[in-house]
Amino acid sequence: MTAPRCPRALGAAVAGLVLAGAVPAVSAASPAAMRLKASVAADARLGEPTALRLQLHLDRRRGAVARRLTLRYAAGIDIIGSGLGLATCRPSPATFAAVAIDPLPVRAGCPANAVIAIGRARGQIRLHPPTITQTATFTLLAGPLDPTGLKVVGLVTGINPFGANLVYAGMVTADRGPFGGRIDVALPRIPDVFPDDTSDVALLDVDATIGSKAIVYQRRDRRGRVRRWHPDGPILPARCPRGGLPFRAEVLLSDGATITATARATCPPRARPRTPGDGAEPRAASR
Repeated sequence: MTAPRCPRALGAAVAGLVLAGAVPAVSAASPAAMRLKASVAADARLGEPTALRLQLHLDRRRGAVARRLTLRYAAGIDIIGSGLGLATCRPSPATFAAVAIDPLPVRAGCPANAVIAIGRARGQIRLHPPTITQTATFTLLAGPLDPTGLKVVGLVTGINPFGANLVYAGMVTADRGPFGGRIDVALPRIPDVFPDDTSDVALLDVDATIGSKAIVYQRRDRRGRVRRWHPDGPILPARCPRGGLPFRAEVLLSDGATITATARATCPPRARPRTPGDGAEPRAASR
């Protein structure tokens, strides 16, 4: 979709603010500040890889900018050891926390086989007045692996009405208690182009799937032919805790407040007994 004509700086700044993840400034005690939903694919089985969908909704009634997003996921879920992230995304340092109109430099150094999750986001631009709803796509890619965990890269691209690209840095690391791991993404301040300091943007919804079946990897075989397949998603634990698989989202706001939300994904059935030859080949992708 072609974005409407607007001053480049204004359009980039608006999209940048949306993708930076401005969120409502509400008390951490407010139960309606943020809602989280977590679910696995309908055909999921314990102990096997699956697609993991996460939906985050934030209250739009107040405003404060997010500085960090943390997602904790259930013990036994394995993202780093899954079939995701066979390649490494290494974007230029200059692309982080900077508004970019041209997507090509942003995507440089980030091959398709590095994609971990894909999804969408929706935000509200508040210019006092008017108020504009902005939509964007979200892609999480695997970065380098280091002793502390897996570095990840968050790529957000505005769709409508403004188009711009932003890149954020994050980490996937081990956690404790009922949570086996966590994804942390830093949301540093975007360059301020708006002359009016009262203008802001609120993130309304994020809907992303780790290991989505829409993710397609490819490689060349010995004959030079391109082979495409859907990579295996996060591996579920062999056993499910009572009440379901626990998840927790935490958003640190620029005013110092932290808002949280929890969710439990319904436990899928146990894995079926394997027969010889099961799991020998990756799932073929539709052409």
